Amino acid sequence: MLSIKKLSLINFLRVVAIVILAYPVILLLNGIFLTILSHFVGLENYPMDYNESRIKYLFYICFIPAICEEIFFRGALINSYNIYGGKFAILMSSLVFALFHFDVQNFIAPLLLGILFGNLLELTGTIFAPMIAHFLNNVLAFISSKYVNDIVFNYLDNTSLARDIGSLQLYIIIMLSIVSIVCLILLRILFVRMDKERKIREGNGQKLRRRSIESIDFFNFVPIVTLIILYFIYFVVVF
Repeated sequence: MLSIKKLSLINFLRVVAIVILAYPVILLLNGIFLTILSHFVGLENYPMDYNESRIKYLFYICFIPAICEEIFFRGALINSYNIYGGKFAILMSSLVFALFHFDVQNFIAPLLLGILFGNLLELTGTIFAPMIAHFLNNVLAFISSKYVNDIVFNYLDNTSLARDIGSLQLYIIIMLSIVSIVCLILLRILFVRMDKERKIREGNGQKLRRRSIESIDFFNFVPIVTLIILYFIYFVVVF
C-alpha cells in the first residue's frame, strides 16, 4: 500500500537539508568509484543536452522521474519486499533502482540515492519525502552541471594550493572529503532525531510480520535476477 500521508513542515525542511548535505558525499563516493573503474574500462563522457528550455528540462528530467520512479521503487517495490524487513526492502529497491539506469558509470550514485530515499520514506512514513528528495537532487545535479561545475573547477585550478598539490583531481577529492565529513556529522544528527520521532510516532503499533529465511519465495526475486543478467549483458556489449 502506497504511504500517502501529509509531510510536516519540519520534515520537509529536514528533507531539503538532507539532500543538500548528502550531495557532496555521494559526489565524492561516485568520483572514487569512477576513478577505480577507469583502471579497468574506458569511460565515456555523456554531456547533458540543455538545448531545451529550463522549464521543460526541470519538468521532464527532474519532476516527472521524481514522481514516477518513487511510486515504483519506493512505493511498489519496497512494499513488495518489506515483508522480509525494512532494511532488506530498501537495499533491494536501491539495487534495482541503480541497475535500472543501465549505466555502470552511473551505478553508485543511484544506489546510494536509493538507500537515502528509502530511509526517508521509512523515517517520515510518507512517499512525498522521497519524491521531494528525488526532485531536489535532480535540480541540484542540473544546476551543478550547467552553471556551477566549470566555474568551481576553473577557480580551484587557479588556486596556489592546487598548484602545490599538482593535481586538480586530487585537490577536489581532498576538498570534497573535508566537506563530506562535516556533512556526514550533520546527517547523523538529523537521522538520529528523525528516527526517535519515528519510534514515538509508531508507538506500540503491531510490526509487520517478517518471513523466515526458510519461507522465502525465491520466485519473488526472478525479476531482479533477470535484470542483473541483462545489466551484465549490456555492460559486456557496451564496454
